[in-house]
Amino acid sequence: MTRIGQIRENPEQFPFFDLGIRRANLERFPYHLLYRVRAEEVRVFVLRHDRRNPGFGKRRK
Repeated sequence: MTRIGQIRENPEQFPFFDLGIRRANLERFPYHLLYRVRAEEVRVFVLRHDRRNPGFGKRRK
């Protein structure tokens, strides 16, 4: 199953990254997704590289 599929099935399984934002690492690449869960909605904010520009996407809502 893909990481997006895992998030869709059980979005609470990944740890919190920041206030209400969760982080899901991709398995084969040095990237991760930042997303938020609200009611029945999962909103992905950013797909970013683990080692480049750590502030990228943090201010997105």
